[in-house]
Amino acid sequence: MFHHVHYYLWSLGMLNKEIWTAWHVSQRSRNLASELELQVFEKVIENNLLSRHLFSSIWTIYTFLKVRPEKIYIQYSFLLLVIAAGYKKLAPYPVSIICDCHTKALRRKVSGSIGKLFWFLKKKSFQSVNISIVSNIEMKHDIEKLTMRYCVLPDKIPRVSANASRDINETHCVFVCSYAADEPLNDVIAAAERLDGSVKMFCTGKIPANMKHLKANPHKNIIFTDFLSQVEYYNLISNADCVLALTTEEGCLQCAGYEALSAEVPMILSDTTALKAYFEDAAIYVKHSAQDLEIGVRKAIKSRSDLLYRMSRVREAREYEYASALNILVSAI
Repeated sequence: MFHHVHYYLWSLGMLNKEIWTAWHVSQRSRNLASELELQVFEKVIENNLLSRHLFSSIWTIYTFLKVRPEKIYIQYSFLLLVIAAGYKKLAPYPVSIICDCHTKALRRKVSGSIGKLFWFLKKKSFQSVNISIVSNIEMKHDIEKLTMRYCVLPDKIPRVSANASRDINETHCVFVCSYAADEPLNDVIAAAERLDGSVKMFCTGKIPANMKHLKANPHKNIIFTDFLSQVEYYNLISNADCVLALTTEEGCLQCAGYEALSAEVPMILSDTTALKAYFEDAAIYVKHSAQDLEIGVRKAIKSRSDLLYRMSRVREAREYEYASALNILVSAI
């Protein structure tokens, strides 16, 4: 009886051989899915942790049973990969899993007594992955704790277009922010205060519920934009005098850096090994202190012409590297 039910469930949908599945919005993942011409299934739920994982899991299982994919690309989330691994084991036909691993999710650990179980399941689920993908060689140590079947594929530099024209009467700086723990928001605010009225600082990103006090902003030259559409966001950074993309996370490349490179806007980046290896001399690198950030902003604005020349050279090199790495990945899968 069990086997009849099992095969009936798999017969519910039409076979769609390759899909991309994600529980989070990521421009990197969307770009890669587009390059590979994959049908994208995203389920983004912003409720509490329990309901998000419960309903996302139910949706994923339903999607797999309906679509019946033979090749599953996922943006790595712990439980999403566990479900994909289970599907691969139970499917009555061969299934391949390709896992795009983002830095924070890959490094995430759980403390306490449940930590050992979490790590066991995490490592076990990666045994079902045919190929894992990381964005830079700095993640080598992290991915090799879980699997040796991986390749390095840098992010594709996006196309950033803008409609609004740049206001030459004001100096604008944009701090691209998601209010994550690795972003030095307080240091940026302190740096903006030091810049006083000479530079207007825009802090992007949807303001979290526990930080709504930022809307009652007492700073004259700091603007918290809250949520922006992609068009609004691209207009903002394209018409800025400089962009800040900052993280305390080693090995984490910043989407805002790619966007600044595409929009041809001088960028100020954290002084990390991965960022310096990727952007080379095309950016101003800073420590996370109000003084260093202030100096970095002034230097980026003053050195605009020189930075734009360097950015053009780096962009050309990175686009070639991406195309080469993508060809290697496609041939491997």
